[in-house]
Amino acid sequence: MPSTQRSGLRVPERIAAVARRATPGYGGRFRRSARAWRRNAANRIVTLGPGDPIVVAAYWFDTTPNFGDTLTPQLLRKAGALSRWTAPGDADLIGVGSLVDQVPHHARGTLWGSGLIWDQPIELPFVNTLAVRGEFTLDSLGSPAVKALGDPAILMNHHFPEQGKRWRVGLIPHYTHGQHAETQRLADLLPANSTVIDVLRPASRVVRQIAACDVIVTSSLHGLILADSYDVPAVQFTIADHELKGGDFKFDDYQSVIQPLSRRRVDSTELRGTADLFSAAEGVHQDQLRRSADHLSAALVGWLASRER
Repeated sequence: MPSTQRSGLRVPERIAAVARRATPGYGGRFRRSARAWRRNAANRIVTLGPGDPIVVAAYWFDTTPNFGDTLTPQLLRKAGALSRWTAPGDADLIGVGSLVDQVPHHARGTLWGSGLIWDQPIELPFVNTLAVRGEFTLDSLGSPAVKALGDPAILMNHHFPEQGKRWRVGLIPHYTHGQHAETQRLADLLPANSTVIDVLRPASRVVRQIAACDVIVTSSLHGLILADSYDVPAVQFTIADHELKGGDFKFDDYQSVIQPLSRRRVDSTELRGTADLFSAAEGVHQDQLRRSADHLSAALVGWLASRER
């Protein structure tokens, strides 16, 4: 039985601050250039063999420091390629995130695990649909042929091995939920030895925190996906008067691949006590997750190899 001793945790002020205002200058040219310089400095030793490493002109959302939006350059690096942030209309690769609706009609890049944020048809006649996040995005694009379905964030467990459990419950509010009273109420339900995970911290830190939890309670899509990657039971909570942009579409899109017909979603008001945090959380079928991960990895490796020729 879960302990009734409470943690007394407060929601990190950093999350609440971003909910109140955009991070000053984060998406501006100067700070984006500084982040690119740091990435390239860290990546100098990455090569695919003799000669220079592949440099991919890639697009990822780079306006708010949300950890899920920073995974594309990390996954490319692990695959042996450097990344250069590029606007979606000029990018060769559009990666992790709800980015498809940001891609202009004339774009000729490649989608790798990207998804839509809204349930709406979209025409991208010149785009190479290597992989998309889920069945719903695929349908909205007119069901083109793809080599994989799934969110590439499920590959993160290949690159950051679990280092043991540390916390009983990890609460992961979407950054726009940081200031909401319901988020603090849920934090007040956390048992001892639990943590509130700040999605605005570096991805490596957030990923390791998620892997170190027994259970995840989250309103962040990539909080849910990373929990699945590390086989941590998880549940998505919603806040009735603060719906995320696009509602639940992106969650259902992801679930359509990993665990169709399962929603793993509760309204926050249904979580009334500490025991509810544990009983609401569910795991996913790891065999299906591994198949999706293998296909996503193979698709990216093949695409990178084709660029070397």
